[in-house]
Amino acid sequence: MSDYDYLVYTDGACIGNPGPGGWAAIIRGRDGSERILAGNAVRTTNNRMELIAALEALRVLPEGVRVLLRTDSRHLADAIEKGWAERWRAHGWKRNRRERAENSDLWEQLLAELERRSVRIEWVRSHNGDPLNERCDALARREAERATGVDAGYESALAHQQEILRSTEPSGTQHAVIECRTEAGGAVVITDGKSSVRLERQQIPELISKLTKLLVS
Repeated sequence: MSDYDYLVYTDGACIGNPGPGGWAAIIRGRDGSERILAGNAVRTTNNRMELIAALEALRVLPEGVRVLLRTDSRHLADAIEKGWAERWRAHGWKRNRRERAENSDLWEQLLAELERRSVRIEWVRSHNGDPLNERCDALARREAERATGVDAGYESALAHQQEILRSTEPSGTQHAVIECRTEAGGAVVITDGKSSVRLERQQIPELISKLTKLLVS
């Protein structure tokens, strides 16, 4: 801790991807104090939870401080330490000529917070015996299991994508609106307003695996 004012661990989790998600951050000060932050969303992605965890942790720290932030997200660590996120921003949030950078709303905010502090980001291997990483992982997973919050950025992007799809369809085309909600205990209900399917939490990974195989076959 001699080179840093704060040691921060962050993690994100998602039940399905997208699906109910949670994030957590553990912040330790030079004086030995500890602060825990956590949150969730009923519909989001794992990468968004990882980014929100880092963003919310930095937001509560004073400007100008030195921070060592540890994460088990390669995506987050490499995008910052290798300068990818800064290049995406410089090119109008595009990864290349054809692909847009995902989650630009969060990357833009995160880069702004990083510029207000001296932050070094280190990648740590998950489930490798690091006590703070293990604690952070457990906190994030618990948040995902009891998710009731809203990821406004994800919902906005999803609504925009749906509007684009509707604008390209012939007039008069009608589609059922599919809704997905999480019940107490982690069960997920999928409905089109006429019929519903209820999945227990333990069934979701198997369903995702089967759908993935169908899509790539």
